[in-house]
Amino acid sequence: MKQAMATRPSFSSLDAQKKGSLTADDVKGNKWLSSNFARCDTDHDGTLSRKEYSACK
Repeated sequence: MKQAMATRPSFSSLDAQKKGSLTADDVKGNKWLSSNFARCDTDHDGTLSRKEYSACK
């Protein structure tokens, strides 16, 4: 898991449209985050906020 964190892109680089949240489509290029998206989406709204993204390890 440490390797995943070392290569983790910044929230801003994934939020290319500057929406303030990430969808599964936004993170599909990141294998680890794509496979853990549902777990990281703690409020289950289909998006990751900056706070959820930061907390997801």
